[in-house]
Parts: sequence; structure tokens; C-alpha cells
Amino acid sequence: MSRSLGGRLLTVAIVFALVIYFLFLVITKIPATLFTANLVRFVPQLQLAVISGTAWNGQAGDAVINIEGQAIRLGQLKWHFKPAALFGLKACIELESEVVNGAFCRSLVGANYLNKVQLDLPASLANRITSEAQFNGQASLNIAEAVVSDKGMVSKLAGNLTWKSATVSVEGSSFALGDFAADLSAADNGAIAASIFDLSGPFGIKLDALVGVAIPPSVNGEITPRDNAPEEILDVLGLVAVPQDNGAFKVVYPMGS
Repeated sequence: MSRSLGGRLLTVAIVFALVIYFLFLVITKIPATLFTANLVRFVPQLQLAVISGTAWNGQAGDAVINIEGQAIRLGQLKWHFKPAALFGLKACIELESEVVNGAFCRSLVGANYLNKVQLDLPASLANRITSEAQFNGQASLNIAEAVVSDKGMVSKLAGNLTWKSATVSVEGSSFALGDFAADLSAADNGAIAASIFDLSGPFGIKLDALVGVAIPPSVNGEITPRDNAPEEILDVLGLVAVPQDNGAFKVVYPMGS
């Protein structure tokens, strides 16, 4: 009985290895243009030009992605298919460009995996969220690992976000806020939990935030002005946060929650 079971398992392993080998041969021969045509259909915000190589190992001489109406140039985009991931029933590609680097995988059940991903984007993308203030500076997202569904539900996340040379413009006046960072993790209901703190600048920041597709965003914590904090920002803080006896401002959003 054990020999029969062992023989069947060996047969399955051989067949599986042959299938993987066949896929390897096919992928190495597929032209890059066929691969990118399907990629653009899947991500219509992405524009690629000057394509060369194969689906296995190729590049686009120039790549642009449109995020919230803002065109972000990725520069030269290279990709490399990772065949070993097929043994884990995943399709994985490593991407490399001036803006994004890391491994992106998709499983047979429709889960999306990110591994050692770095994404550098302008903070001005946040300007689409509100018309009351304009943000500038450079944001950098680093994800050690993450698992995200097609609907945006996060089941696993370890990473951080930094905002360097942060500035905000309100009613024609611009203010330098310094540098900030946030540790990111997965929360309940497929949401993202962010622990936000300051690296430098005129404000001490200790905020906990939640954001997700299934819950309304929320923020709770304190902002502590330092001696060089702009008076105009203090006036704004007084309207949206509650002054504390220690000089800090208590932030709760939504208000009254």
C-alpha cells in the first residue's frame, strides 16, 4: 500500500515538474509585446513604450502610470519572471524602475502578494483628497510583505511610509512641516493601521490612523507644537483639534468619535 502511494506521489511530482518546465519554455518564448498588451489591459492606467525582450525577461524603454489624474513617469521599466514561484502555485514578477521596485505575485485563488516593494511618489497625489490644502514633498512606501485581495482588503502587511520635506499650502501660504514616517500593519476588516510619528520639524506627531475600503478613515492622537511652529498652523490646529494642558493638541477624526 505504501509503495503504491509512494509511486502515485512520485508520478504526480514528475507530471507537475513537466508542467512547470513546459510553462518555463513557453514563457521564455512569448514576445514582450504580447505580455505588455495583457498587462495594460489589466492595468489601464499604465502606458508603455519601446518594448523589447520576452515575457520572461524584458523591458519598456519608457513607462508612465496615471494615478488620480496625475501622470507619474516610471522611466525605464524592467521585469523578470520568477519560475520558482510556480511551485507555490503563484505567478511572480520582479519589477525594476526609477520609481517602483520589488516582487509582485498572484495566486490561483486571486490573492495579490507584494514582497520587498519600494515605491517613490510625490506627496502631491494627496491633493486629490481635499481642496482645502495642497501637499508637497516626496513620499516613499516600503513594503516588506503584504497580501491584498482584488477588492483592496489587506490580510497581511508589514511596511512603512515616509514623507520627506513635507510642505502644506493653505490659502496661498506655504509652510514647511519637516519629515514624517508611519509604520504600517494589517488591521481588522481588511484595513491598514498606521502609527504616524515625526522625524524632524516644528511639530511632534503621535497619531494612530485606520484606513480601508470597508471602513471610514479615522485618526486619533496628539500633535505637539515646538518653539518654531508657525502661528498660522497653530490657528488651524485650534479649529480642528482640542488644546491640552501640556501644550499638545488632541486630534480625533471623525470629530466626536
